[in-house]
Amino acid sequence: MKRETWPLTLALAGDYLHQDWQRESSTLEEVLGRYANTVSPRQLHGTVAEIDRMLNSDMSGDQLRQLWFDLDCQYDLPQGEQMREWLHHVREELNMLQKRSKRAI
Repeated sequence: MKRETWPLTLALAGDYLHQDWQRESSTLEEVLGRYANTVSPRQLHGTVAEIDRMLNSDMSGDQLRQLWFDLDCQYDLPQGEQMREWLHHVREELNMLQKRSKRAI
């Protein structure tokens, strides 16, 4: 999968979920909050749309994990959590942050 296909997810994965993410945030939700507060509403919406495309694809969990690794994501899933579960969680968290930012405008 080409990195150019997922430009906004690449920014999230590479710039926020990099190998030192725990030095900057203590939880995944904090990382996603920082991302949501940094990007434009259009970029946040686009990131959610890219994750939706991933979830709606026929990629297996292993393929999705490899994709995120290829996008420079260094976040280790919690023990026992599946990649699709994790992506749903990320998507829902970003969606909630997107709705919250719309209310604040």
